[in-house]
This record gives sequence, C-alpha cells and structure tokens, in this order.
Amino acid sequence: MPKTRSEISKTLDIGTEFLFLNSFSYLSAEETAKTENQFEIEENILAQGFGTYEFKDSSLTRAHFLSNQVVPGSLLLESVLQCTAMTVYTHLEASNGLRALIIGASIELRNSLEIGEAIHIVSELEKIDRGIIRTSAICKTSEKIICKAQLKYWYPRTVVGK
Repeated sequence: MPKTRSEISKTLDIGTEFLFLNSFSYLSAEETAKTENQFEIEENILAQGFGTYEFKDSSLTRAHFLSNQVVPGSLLLESVLQCTAMTVYTHLEASNGLRALIIGASIELRNSLEIGEAIHIVSELEKIDRGIIRTSAICKTSEKIICKAQLKYWYPRTVVGK
C-alpha cells in the first residue's frame, strides 16, 4: 500500500519542508512471489522501494545555476537517500526512534533534471550483513536516467542473514 507524504515524514523523522518524496511503495521478495509476476525482483534482491517526486519552482531551485536553472544534484541525492531509507525502514520495520545511518554513497549523475519534471526512484535492498545494509537506486524521468547510486547504511540492530 502506498505511503502518503505525512507517513513518509513520520517514518523518516523529517519535516515536510525537507521531504523530497511525494509517494512511496514497497515490495518484498516474498510479496513478489505472491503476485502474478507483475514485478519481478532479482534473486539476490531482498526488497524494492518505489518513490516519486516533482521538484517545483521555488526559491531553492531558482537560486541554482541562474543562467540554466536545473535541480541541484545534492537535492536529487537527498531524494534518493530518502527513498532508500524508506525501503530499509519498511523492510526492517524500524521502531523506537532507531535510525540507520548513511556511511557511504557513490552517485553517478547522468543527466540534468529540469525544474517541474517528475522523477521516479527504484531502490533495491541488496544485502544486510552484521549491521551493514547495501542498497542501490536508479532515478529517472519517463524519458531518461538522471542518476544511479550505490549506498551503504549502518543499522545497529540487524541480524546476520536477515
């Protein structure tokens, strides 16, 4: 079931002013097996998260590259981080205010994003081992790939192999 902005805000403990996701949906490997193969998760993927966002014209986006206004890469990365964190938290059913901490990020920016374009993010939870969570994500519009990312989180309450 898709999560609303208020649910995302509560899960991430982020105010709506700094929220760069409009919607989020989650699909575990177990749930994929129950569907009629509408979505297929590769064997080595534990779960997928799906997020959307549209960067609207604002003082924040207008102030970036005055002669050719595009969405800042740092805001794109934040949107990707929020989507992958939602995937991690939903998979682990995080509670009690405990947060996964980002400990590594590698991002490849491929194309610029025009202000007003909608993005779709697919995040994949790849591996959990001794508190280290490996994820990857792809951010795209309907026409082009905007960025790809490899992210690592540290989560102190994970169990080996879960």
